[in-house]
Amino acid sequence: MARGPRISFPHAIFHVVNRFVDRHPFFKADEDYRKFLDIYFEEATSFGIWTYAYDLLPNHFHIVLETPSGEISMFLQRWLTRAAQGMNRRKNRVGHLFQGRSKTLLVEREPYFRTLMGYVLLNRVRAGLVKSVFNDPWNSVGEMLTLRGSRLARGPLWEYLFGHEFDDQAPARYIRECRAWLEELDPASNRVDFESGHRGQFLATPAYRGKILKQVERRRSLGDGVRRKTDRHRKKWAWAEIERASRSVIEQGGAWRGLWRTEEKAIRDIQWYVAHVGACWAWGQILDRESKKKCVFLPNTMVVSRIRSSSKKRQLADAALEMCTSPNV
Repeated sequence: MARGPRISFPHAIFHVVNRFVDRHPFFKADEDYRKFLDIYFEEATSFGIWTYAYDLLPNHFHIVLETPSGEISMFLQRWLTRAAQGMNRRKNRVGHLFQGRSKTLLVEREPYFRTLMGYVLLNRVRAGLVKSVFNDPWNSVGEMLTLRGSRLARGPLWEYLFGHEFDDQAPARYIRECRAWLEELDPASNRVDFESGHRGQFLATPAYRGKILKQVERRRSLGDGVRRKTDRHRKKWAWAEIERASRSVIEQGGAWRGLWRTEEKAIRDIQWYVAHVGACWAWGQILDRESKKKCVFLPNTMVVSRIRSSSKKRQLADAALEMCTSPNV
C-alpha cells in the first residue's frame, strides 16, 4: 500500500527520526557529525525551520523542529539527499544511506513538548554512550547553554519550556534556569512519559490526534504537483524577480570576473541557486523555464554545489537571495 502524505501545517512541531541502512554506525569521526549538522542547519535556514533540539547517535539521529511555513516533506528530502551525498563521498560508497522515509511524530505542545525535549536529549545517556546530557558532544545541550552563537531557536524554545522568551541581551539567568531543568531529567521516568503519549504519527493526547486527523485534508489534487494544500512551495517569487535580482548583483562592480567564464553564465548560475535554494524550486521547474527561453545551459545540481563551495560566489548568490526577500524587489 502506498504511504500517505505527511500531515503538516503552519507551526507544526515535529520529532524527526531516521536510521542508517542496516543500522550501520556511519557516524564515526567528529567530521561525520559536524558535516551532517552543518548541512542540516544550512537547509533549515533556507526553509525557515526552527530547531529546538538534536541528538546524533552512531547509527541514527533525532531532531525536534518547528515548521512556521507548514512545510516538512521538501525540507527533509533536500536535507537528507545532501547529507547522503556528502557521507557517501567521505565513505567512498554508493547507494541508499538511510533505511527509509524519516519518521515524523507530530507533537502536541501542551503537555508533551518538555517530555519530547528530555527524550531526545537523553538518547545517548540511555544508550550508555555518555553519563549525562552535559558531556554529550553531539546533542544540542551545548547550544542551549552557550552565551552566544546558538543555532537553536531559543526564543520560542524558552517560551515552550519555561513560559517566557529567551533574552539574548542578558542570557546568563536564562541559561541557569535551563541548566537546572536539565539536571532534573530522569531517563527512566522520561521514557515512560514519552511512550504514554506516542500514538502512531503523534506524540499527543487522543483528543488532539482526533482533532488534527479531522481537520487536515490528507490528499488533494491541486494540479501543480502538490499533493496537499499544506505542502505548497514556501516562497512565491516570480521567475522574473529572481532573474532581476541575479542580474542586478552580477552587473554591479564586476565581482563575477575570475569566478565565471562569462557574465551571462554568472547571472544564470545565481538565478538557479536563488530559485532552487531560496524559493525551493525543483530542477524540473527551472528546466521548464529555461527551455522556454531556449537556454543553452542545462540546469544541474553541480551549480549549487559549486556556489556553496566558493565563498566569493556564495556571497554574490546570497546577496541576490536577500534582494528577493526584500519587499522592494
